[in-house]
Amino acid sequence: MLFVRIPAAFRPHIAPRLFNIADPDPDTGKMHPLAEHYCPVCDEPLAVDGRIVLVPIGISPDDRKDSGWSNAGCVAAHLACTGYTEAEVEQLREEMLQS
Repeated sequence: MLFVRIPAAFRPHIAPRLFNIADPDPDTGKMHPLAEHYCPVCDEPLAVDGRIVLVPIGISPDDRKDSGWSNAGCVAAHLACTGYTEAEVEQLREEMLQS
């Protein structure tokens, strides 16, 4: 489980964010920390495809509030394994940011 900051009013059903972790960081030459983690859907290393989404799965009920940002749990998965397209991911992200 990873922890991310998301809108405090988030409800766990959508809001992925696309990342590309296939290539080393150009400044440090190091791979992304998630590169060696495994996709929970296909069980392959996340760096195999490189295009991943972080899918928030929820906020602790004690941390929920009407506005602002809060910490939440999320999972990383290959974009292809989520069933989303890059365009859908960006649309969902925009909707999340506007809420």
